[in-house]
Amino acid sequence: MMSKLSDLINAEDGFLVRLRCENTFDEEKYLDIKNEILIETPKWKTQGFVLNCDVEALISLIDQLAGGSRFFNEETEIRVEDACMEIEEIISCLES
Repeated sequence: MMSKLSDLINAEDGFLVRLRCENTFDEEKYLDIKNEILIETPKWKTQGFVLNCDVEALISLIDQLAGGSRFFNEETEIRVEDACMEIEEIISCLES
């Protein structure tokens, strides 16, 4: 069973498919992902764990954002780098 976050990231019409296959950074889908992470982060912190499907989705997301692509145009490359840092910063709050 996939969570909402996992679905937003990995579904056939999800963010990563567009990023990988079309070299397109979908701002709307990214904002949905970011907002879902912001909603889930306090829950994860309180319960002390993150669902396996969410961990897998977040790893895939960060891996793809951090890895970039030689096919991205300059604007997309900059947006991908910024998004990677933003997601990592949100997740880092779980430590405190």
